Amino acid sequence: MPILQQDESQLRYWRARDVARIYGVTPRTVFSWVASGLIPYHKVGRSLFFSRTDIETMMKRQRFVGGIHCPGF
Repeated sequence: MPILQQDESQLRYWRARDVARIYGVTPRTVFSWVASGLIPYHKVGRSLFFSRTDIETMMKRQRFVGGIHCPGF
């Protein structure tokens, strides 16, 4: 499966700007997640790439329902 396709929801790997756009945060927030170790990444040259499945897993771990942390819910 190629890495780059038109529909970003079908990509295997995203850039920080893609993650930010999809989850409604700034690219700076995505880089702070990287710095704090919340999400793994792949580095190619100076570019960071994020696995779609890793991002989805991270978002599930951080899920809150009614103010209560519900990891994996």
